[in-house]
Amino acid sequence: MADDRWYRIDLPILEYVQEHGGPFELLSVGYIAQAMGLDPTEVAVGLDNLSSAHYLAGRVQKPMTGGDPSPWFLEDSSLGERGLRVVGAWPSDDPYEALVKLLERHIAATSDEEKKSKLKALERSVTEVGKATIAGLLVEFAKGTIRF
Repeated sequence: MADDRWYRIDLPILEYVQEHGGPFELLSVGYIAQAMGLDPTEVAVGLDNLSSAHYLAGRVQKPMTGGDPSPWFLEDSSLGERGLRVVGAWPSDDPYEALVKLLERHIAATSDEEKKSKLKALERSVTEVGKATIAGLLVEFAKGTIRF
């Protein structure tokens, strides 16, 4: 199942690259596989998939190795915009999700119980109204078409 592969292999690879990579770092398939306890072939397929889908900034370089993917390496071991969004290192392009995360951050950061209670009530209201309605309002507000 594709969903299983995403959570079992691809997303953990993405998180590993975020934590250990960088634009001037060369991460080999074998190194990643060993560190993560995965098969090198699974890592090579995961890196190819993530690169093709623009989650990664670089491509997998595949020098001739007689079929062993272990020495293959990621030429630019940093995440692309899509990858950064997935691991939470870049803001979401979904205005609804961004609003919910902003509310969650403010709830977690405040020690004022009255303010926290009001923020939680607002968060509940936002989720009850629903993504389509809130996202539409936020987009209209950003465009300047909603006037107060």
